[in-house]
Amino acid sequence: MEALKEIGFNFTNFILYFINFGLVLFLLTKLLYKPIIKMFEDQEKKEKDAEENFRKAEDALSQSRKSYENMINSAKQEAKEIISSQKSKLDEIFKKAEVDAQAEKEKILKEAREEAKNEISKMISGSSKELVKDFAKILIAQSKNATANDTIENLTLKSLEEAEKDLIKSLKG
Repeated sequence: MEALKEIGFNFTNFILYFINFGLVLFLLTKLLYKPIIKMFEDQEKKEKDAEENFRKAEDALSQSRKSYENMINSAKQEAKEIISSQKSKLDEIFKKAEVDAQAEKEKILKEAREEAKNEISKMISGSSKELVKDFAKILIAQSKNATANDTIENLTLKSLEEAEKDLIKSLKG
């Protein structure tokens, strides 16, 4: 111990320094280290919570996108079905209109033939029977050969014009 005193070592001071160091270490641990560590842990917990909330938001967004896409696809499918049913209804309407138009055409042709027969019977009283028969044959042949695109009015006018020409020719001849 004497050697230590010669170099200036004091055992009491050493113990007091050691106690001071321990006390400072204890105070720093309690007052600084633990609050700083707690602050870091709290910050880390907040970051983890934020990441978890972000993942949940991404999942919710993904779910809503899928739901949106499903709704869009089902709406498209419904629209296709509606268009298809409307097309079939429209086709039915067109077919019915076509049938009605054909029936009306036949009715008009029948009326035109009856009218032509009436005209022929009127003509029989004033002209020869042969001329009327020729006129009737021409008129009936033309009405039978008329295409679907010829209107009844054009058909009747043509028939009457040709019959008139034939009548004039036979009267002159």
